[in-house]
Amino acid sequence: MRVVSTFHQPSSVVTSLKCRLSAHETEHLIIVKPNKLDVHTLTADGLVFRCSLEVWGCIVDVKAVNSLKDSLSSLVLITDHPEPRILLIDYVLSTPDSQPSLEVVHNESLVSRGFRPAEFFHGLAVSDDRCRIVASPYIGKMTLVCLGKTAGDRIETSFEFNVRELNILSLAFLPDSTSGAETLAILHIDFRNNVRLYARDVSADFSDISMTLSDRLPEAVVPESYADRIIPIPASDERSGGLIVSGGQSIIFYPVSPPSSGKRKDKSVVRPSSSVNWPYSSITAHHVLDAEGSRILFGDKYGRLAIVCIKSSPLTFSVDLLGETSPAKSITYINAGIFFVGSEQGDSQVLRFTEEKNGSHFEVLSTFDNIAWVNDACLVERDGTKEIVTASGGGNTGSLRVIRNGADFEHLSHIDELSNITTLIPFRSRYKSTVDSFLLVSSPIDSRILSFEHVEYVEQIETFPGFQRDSPTLAAGNITPFSRAYKNAAGITEPAESTLVVQVTKKEVTLVDLLDGSRVSYWTPPSPILVASVNATQICVGLKGGTLIRLDLDTNEQLRLASTTRFGTFSEPREISAISCTPLKSGHLISKAVVVGFWDSNEVIVCKITDLTQIGETIRLSHVPRSLLITAFGKHDKPHIMIGLGDGSLVLCATDTQLMPQERRAISLGSTPISLAICTSGDTVGVFAYGYRAAILFWESGHVRWSPLALKGIAAACPFDAESYERSIAFASSNSLSIGRVKGVSKLHIRSVPLGLDIPVQVAHHADLKAFGVGILRSQPNRPGEEERMISSFALFDDVNFERINRFKCLPSEEIYSVTKLDLICDGVHESFFGVGTVFMQENEVEPSKGRLLLFQGTVNSEKASNPSDRPKSWLLSSIELPGCIYSITSCKGFIVAAVNSAVCILELKRKETGFGPSDWSLSIIAKHNHNYIISKVTAKDDIIAIGDTISSISMFRFADRELKMLAKNYNPLWPLSIQLLDKTSVIGANSDCNLWTFALQGSSGQQSLDSNGWYHIGEIVNKFIEGWLFLFFASQYPKASIGTLSSIPDDNPSHPVPEQLFFSSIGRIGVISSLDNETSLAMTKLQNNMAAVIKGADGTDHTEWRRPTSIRGPSDSQPQAVGFLDGDFIEQYTSLTPDVLRDVQQGQNEAERLDLSHSKTVEIIEQLQSLH
Repeated sequence: MRVVSTFHQPSSVVTSLKCRLSAHETEHLIIVKPNKLDVHTLTADGLVFRCSLEVWGCIVDVKAVNSLKDSLSSLVLITDHPEPRILLIDYVLSTPDSQPSLEVVHNESLVSRGFRPAEFFHGLAVSDDRCRIVASPYIGKMTLVCLGKTAGDRIETSFEFNVRELNILSLAFLPDSTSGAETLAILHIDFRNNVRLYARDVSADFSDISMTLSDRLPEAVVPESYADRIIPIPASDERSGGLIVSGGQSIIFYPVSPPSSGKRKDKSVVRPSSSVNWPYSSITAHHVLDAEGSRILFGDKYGRLAIVCIKSSPLTFSVDLLGETSPAKSITYINAGIFFVGSEQGDSQVLRFTEEKNGSHFEVLSTFDNIAWVNDACLVERDGTKEIVTASGGGNTGSLRVIRNGADFEHLSHIDELSNITTLIPFRSRYKSTVDSFLLVSSPIDSRILSFEHVEYVEQIETFPGFQRDSPTLAAGNITPFSRAYKNAAGITEPAESTLVVQVTKKEVTLVDLLDGSRVSYWTPPSPILVASVNATQICVGLKGGTLIRLDLDTNEQLRLASTTRFGTFSEPREISAISCTPLKSGHLISKAVVVGFWDSNEVIVCKITDLTQIGETIRLSHVPRSLLITAFGKHDKPHIMIGLGDGSLVLCATDTQLMPQERRAISLGSTPISLAICTSGDTVGVFAYGYRAAILFWESGHVRWSPLALKGIAAACPFDAESYERSIAFASSNSLSIGRVKGVSKLHIRSVPLGLDIPVQVAHHADLKAFGVGILRSQPNRPGEEERMISSFALFDDVNFERINRFKCLPSEEIYSVTKLDLICDGVHESFFGVGTVFMQENEVEPSKGRLLLFQGTVNSEKASNPSDRPKSWLLSSIELPGCIYSITSCKGFIVAAVNSAVCILELKRKETGFGPSDWSLSIIAKHNHNYIISKVTAKDDIIAIGDTISSISMFRFADRELKMLAKNYNPLWPLSIQLLDKTSVIGANSDCNLWTFALQGSSGQQSLDSNGWYHIGEIVNKFIEGWLFLFFASQYPKASIGTLSSIPDDNPSHPVPEQLFFSSIGRIGVISSLDNETSLAMTKLQNNMAAVIKGADGTDHTEWRRPTSIRGPSDSQPQAVGFLDGDFIEQYTSLTPDVLRDVQQGQNEAERLDLSHSKTVEIIEQLQSLH
């Protein structure tokens, strides 16, 4: 069983609108994405997110309609095929301080099985009074909806009827309609391929539409064959109302007569009354700025934004270019000159009108990251981290997007010439001071103190003679006598002010008074101190020979021995490797326990701080504990023991409030010992863990989460909160000291490499060359109807700074279709190349007849790496002309596999001479199979090759002994768009009906078949699979029963989900597909079924119905539910269910449905799934 989970939600914007949804708030901006609505409040400080609503289906359009309350709005949306429906949504906000939500109050299905889906228009038209709605999701059919005025009757009437107009381009109600007399304007393509505009009257009860044309708008043949939208313009004092028809090379105004009871007398086809030339590309969005309709913003497919002004006397139009934005899918004016541009293939933007500057009349205030359209993607691993690079964008927003997940770290300061730092400890000038003034820096031979009291500079001070400077410091910190603590008016224990600082070295515990820097007390151990830990009132030290000692201050502020214990015997002592007496919560004066780790047994125990006796069971580990920390992440009831091991693992051991060890799990940060430090990010209390790599652990949604940090080689670190470095971290590398701040504990980082009009259509990474190979398609902006001029090229980019290194221009009419890294064998030598497949686009060709396969090789200059010329130089190594389009290429057993039209070809690379130029290499076809239609994708693993035939199905081959042998073929019409081999016997793919599926080889080697073993409706076009995953480490969870019995932590666990594939949809979704073992699969299937029985979609949709396989005509009757896949996003909601719903899910509807797994085990598995994305 496989689990489908989302790593990055769709980011493409479908539409946007402004309206007022609640009397408690001002106006709202609704940003609509393909699967959800985001509501933002408009404030003086900008947009503030309020709530969202996820919809199980693809949203096509959203409009504002009348709410039950005067002057407020509700929302109505329509979803796409295969099951279109209309949803009426209310914004629920009971009080100004409560959390708002969106609630679906009505769900209207528009499904009609006997009709074909509409080809052009699938949106909504809303009347001026915002009470009537028209939709036309099917050819030749419309639905009229009239809203009611009571809570129990939100939809008053809903009628469906057939219409003569088959190819509708746009619908709109005529402006200035009187109450109960609506007229619907229809823009459509007739049987002669003419674009026609006319109107039909709608009956007063909104139950029928007239078959005769309305007299308000004479029939018109629109001279623009590319016109695709109509915009109603209300009447003003100086002109009549009308309709603007746009989308072609001109914008045309058609006047509309006011409502009358007479019949239309003039049936002749009329001409437009006014028009203006549109000098830009196809219009993709518009917005009417004022109530009179005299100013309209238009955006085209290349991001050019223009304003069209209508003057009344005489009726004239003007078009003025304002500037360039992302290609607009929607434009919404907010207020005060601020407007929002939503884009489906570029970053959405909030802009403000300004005076002209550099040819632009607006400035960008903020942007919303959008990785759509995703044309291609690759997974890159370098320097111990993984990143996703997507080829994204369209129009004027071509870009490479570099995506990684982790905490956001901001570097603030850097100090050189500090080498071999082993320990960093901050302390304050006084205990109650709110900022750190000093930083103790220790090396293996000495200790130094840096002062940060001056904002302008940092200085090393020698004014505290009481500090032991000739020895390395093990621990230090501000300390105050607990005997002088007092209770304030609220009954809370407050510490006494103190200027004392304790320093622990190998030979001595020293107490220093910062007032004069003198040593006021000291304690000399009977044997060397190996480890130490200090809190506000207590000092714990571990001595050689297994002795643990606790010190504190007496009433005279002198060090005293409070308690002691020995581990082991005199002859066989248990040497202590790490200790921690950190209080559970920052600011607490005392710790209830001390955690102790041991060298010899790889064990950790918890001891009472008072008498140092053990609490609970021993925690046995796989390696020696080197760092310990007790923390509750700011939560009193969620204590955890953090254990950094010597092998680079970090163990998280959950405890009860009495610090009794319970469950634990582990993550890996490399292979070097792990150290720990408390840190903060905003209001979040976390733990900074560092070794070979670094990560921050924090509490979120009732669980410990972790995010990687882009930091390596840290030798020491500590929290640091100086005046100029608020809530920061000081950390040291081998020869320097740095200060930085964690700005976001869990954040998706998206870096954009803008390419403008150069649209990346394919991308591949070559690790040896440290470069990306990118197939680029450049389209020159053109007017509607004009021929698009496409220029294709292959470019090489540096994989660090993304500087363009080299570029190969394709021949005229040649376009790149595929780019990949090829691992080939030439004359027995393994070599890697960039492979590029192209096609020549010839006029009047039904099928491409010519293409080229190009091989590029790169070399690195032998000069120093710091030299700018030390970059890969790419050149054309070899090429071969093939009879068709090279849709896809890969490598198999050192040979090239190419999909050429209907054939799959195996090509061999040979070197003819000893040189390295293009003439010294040759490509030749050694095997071929040509029994398909259009092979859009080919993938290989070892000697197995799988192909996806876009018009037909999938096939699997074995390549051996220079021959291509078909193993099996599935003959069902799958319409695959992307496929990927999971292993040598199974393949995963996605088709044009937005389904995922898996097939596996069945039968003996003599007669095999490709049989389906998985189907799942994802609701989006998936155009790329990549083997692998984004994270380099995972969590391992261990049940309570294992504590005290485990001698080692296993590297794997059969119940853990295993990530297999990343997948990408065109609208910006990135997902992870993980596999589960059989036992866990059964348990999770049972959980999903129980959850589906009690949790419905926002509109009441059943989860089983939503995920069942479907086609354009609707769900398949032969497959009543998804098979072989589980909905990870749905299952992960389990951890946030209310107690009542949780109980219903666990019990099921009968005894057979009762969950077998315990709640804790279920949460454990879900946490594992969450850790993979």
